[in-house]
Amino acid sequence: AVLSALMEKDRTGKGQRVDVAMLDSALLLMASHMTGAATSGTIPQASGNEAFSGSPTSGVFKTKHGDLALAANNERQYPRLLQAIGREDLATDPRFADRDAKKANAPALRQVLGSHVMQKGSLVDAKRLRFDFSHTAALDENELKAVEREVNAKVLQNTPVKKQQMALEDAKKSGAIALFGEKYGAEVRVVTMGEGFSVEFCGGTHVNNTGDISLIKIVSESGTSAGVRRIEAVTGHEAHRTIEREEKMFKEICELVKSNKEDVLGRVKQMSSAQKELEKTVQQLKAKIATSEGGNLAHSAENIGELKLLVRHIDDCDGKELRETVDQLKNKLGVSIVVLASVEGTKVGLVAGVSKELTDRIKAGDLVNMVATQVGGKGGGRADMAMAGGGDPSALPAALDSVKSWVLERINK
Repeated sequence: AVLSALMEKDRTGKGQRVDVAMLDSALLLMASHMTGAATSGTIPQASGNEAFSGSPTSGVFKTKHGDLALAANNERQYPRLLQAIGREDLATDPRFADRDAKKANAPALRQVLGSHVMQKGSLVDAKRLRFDFSHTAALDENELKAVEREVNAKVLQNTPVKKQQMALEDAKKSGAIALFGEKYGAEVRVVTMGEGFSVEFCGGTHVNNTGDISLIKIVSESGTSAGVRRIEAVTGHEAHRTIEREEKMFKEICELVKSNKEDVLGRVKQMSSAQKELEKTVQQLKAKIATSEGGNLAHSAENIGELKLLVRHIDDCDGKELRETVDQLKNKLGVSIVVLASVEGTKVGLVAGVSKELTDRIKAGDLVNMVATQVGGKGGGRADMAMAGGGDPSALPAALDSVKSWVLERINK
């Protein structure tokens, strides 16, 4: 992205020039509109007082020769590029705390969950880190807190983060963990944190001491595929901001339920229990109303030869209430066919009941599906009881009107 931006300046025709110097096959040094040192073939040095903006693989500096842009193919090469311009201090910039927090996750997870835990993927950006690892079950709250406490304990110890270049075989013998899917040369960089708590191959940017991370807070845990779990976390300022947001939310909850912090959990449990009791009471009242209406509805059933047919639209009934009402009506009417419907918003609920004496000629599933297809839905069930739904309430009156002729056609066969 930096190279594209510099080349874009050059295309404007305003005399901007782009010099590209290769430090090795993996590194690029780019200077925009450079004079003096750049044109003589030397690499300009950037002092600590000059402006810097960047990421773990690129950066832009202000020097006395002009703008200096850096870009590396990967994070392992970037510290070498910073060293070339005299700014190796930025390889341990606090902005890279998320990377080190991510590294502390793996050994903490192994301590809490077991030695089978291995890193399966990761992501580090300016605001968060993501860590994928092998494990077969979701972590419960106690396990997540144990991991978080273990990592933060190492952060608070504020031990040095050591970086060593060594031969690949020596690194393996030292117990350093190689990351998944990585290919290493004859010489590798080994990063040690927390006095041996975490020892891994890594060429990326790092903090100087574990205390530079400040704080790590796990914000979520989820599954990504079979046998792979994912932890997302924030560090430093973002971790503190997350805690502030949660404290603000907690305070607002206390105000809503009119409780202090110490008693809020009991208060919420009490309110939840009361809510469940109210919902139970409402359901009981609705059942009584449905029973009462069912008794009234029975008087409006139509006699068709040997059976009674009842087709009605009832307001404010859910599927369970419709089914119970149909059962009551069947018991009261004897040999009968009952179709009840109710509408909630744009959803149509349908229940059809057929006495067992009639199921050899009429199946409740066939009947309810006939009605449901007319209101944009479908359904099914037993021969004597079936349910369906639809999404077109405007078509319901005509659909219910069609029941009688459909029943007569099959009864008279």
